[in-house]
Amino acid sequence: MKIFMAWVLICGLSLTTSGYSQTTFTEKDRELLIEIKTKVEANEKRLTELREDTNRQIQTLREDINQRFDEMFNFFQLMIGALVAILVAVIGFAYWDRRTIIHKAKAETLEDLNHKGPIRVILNVLKERSKTDTELERILKEYHLL
Repeated sequence: MKIFMAWVLICGLSLTTSGYSQTTFTEKDRELLIEIKTKVEANEKRLTELREDTNRQIQTLREDINQRFDEMFNFFQLMIGALVAILVAVIGFAYWDRRTIIHKAKAETLEDLNHKGPIRVILNVLKERSKTDTELERILKEYHLL
């Protein structure tokens, strides 16, 4: 059995080494490897340049986007400020208008009451009565009604 294993081992080794021919590295092979190496280095350099260019473009786009967001933010601030100013103006006008109308209505009401209302009639009656009643005359004078 040992002889058989040795014979298989020798045959196997001879078969595996006989399939390969030992060729030497020629000058042409060396030139091809140098050419391939040069092309690989050029491609790596080109890829580095493209990566840097892409990064610059991305940075430029980011700056543009940030600038546009800043512009939109400023525009929204302007619009909100304008709306607040309009709101304050409307509320101020409504307050002024109501105050003016109430004051005018109050003055007209008091004028009507003084000239035409029952208070004026009562005051006239009291004035007539004060001509004969000295105590009433004194009271009306005290309150500046005569």
